[in-house]
Amino acid sequence: MIETKEFLQRRTRLLSQLDKNAVAVIPAAVELTRSRDTEFPFRQDSDFYYLTGFNEPDAVLVLCKDRDEQVSSHLFCRNKDKIAEIWHGRRVGYEQAKTQYLFDHSYPLSELDEQLQALVNTKRVLYYDRVHIATLMIKFGRY
Repeated sequence: MIETKEFLQRRTRLLSQLDKNAVAVIPAAVELTRSRDTEFPFRQDSDFYYLTGFNEPDAVLVLCKDRDEQVSSHLFCRNKDKIAEIWHGRRVGYEQAKTQYLFDHSYPLSELDEQLQALVNTKRVLYYDRVHIATLMIKFGRY
């Protein structure tokens, strides 16, 4: 099992390679429905897992580097939901994800639009994968 500090070191290495005043957006894999009440077996996106160790669907990692090279990591993930957890298994939730996975900030996925705009707005460079972002947007009806 890989220790949480290893994932933090991986994020730190990637952040050190980003340009100044840049942001990287790395989405997790999405949960895909097979039929009305069943999903395909979930497999996390390899890049997302490599940087986070977080194995839940529908999450987004945002890594920021300011002009003065101050860095921060932000995780957006699903809320704890006792009813959903009965059917789909336990969720870490954004509050616990921050401490358990060593993120600087964590937010519920519902705040992604608002917070991402604030994080990206002042940056000069944006790193993202069009295919992964499009998949996430389609899933949440924003495309």
